Amino acid sequence: MTAELALKAGRTLGDRHEAVALGHDPRENARLLADAVATGIREAGGTVYRLGTVASPAVSTAVRQLDADGGIAVTAAPDPSEDVGLKLFDSDGSRLS
Repeated sequence: MTAELALKAGRTLGDRHEAVALGHDPRENARLLADAVATGIREAGGTVYRLGTVASPAVSTAVRQLDADGGIAVTAAPDPSEDVGLKLFDSDGSRLS
């Protein structure tokens, strides 16, 4: 995962979803990629609910509690720390495959 790809993913989410819940795991590279995702969402006109450092299930819960249109977790769990990726959630908090 690169910052450029994270930015593009954020733009796509922001283009398709008005409000997105965004969280990341505690790794430094996950936080930096979450910043890129947030920038992309905002550039596309979306609203970002920054959750900070949270576990992926917390993003799912936040989507439902905030009545967001979707969610994204930037995390490597359970993969090696250098393999940070994106987990996407639908408006009902279910994980997209």
